[in-house]
Amino acid sequence: RAVGAPAAAADASPAPAPAVDDGVELAPGLRVPPLGVGTWAWGDSLFWGYRPDQDEDLEAAYAASTAGGITLFDTAEVYGFGKSELLCGRFARQSAAST
Repeated sequence: RAVGAPAAAADASPAPAPAVDDGVELAPGLRVPPLGVGTWAWGDSLFWGYRPDQDEDLEAAYAASTAGGITLFDTAEVYGFGKSELLCGRFARQSAAST
């Protein structure tokens, strides 16, 4: 038992970890996957130095993410003034068209 820990705490079994497939509940009835891709840098030239010639690399990152099972892409209208959302939408459409 750890020094200073009550005996009951030392003997208690840890709670089982939630299954990865369970996701994270943000609100009642609203669950998201436990892992996602942040897209702030996608399209943001002010902070991240985005250039349009990076779109091919971003599309490859999107494809690798979805191939790996990622379904959550964190976007916001303030990320590159909406450019991250436009890029994700374009990549999703292109991905759907190729399957």
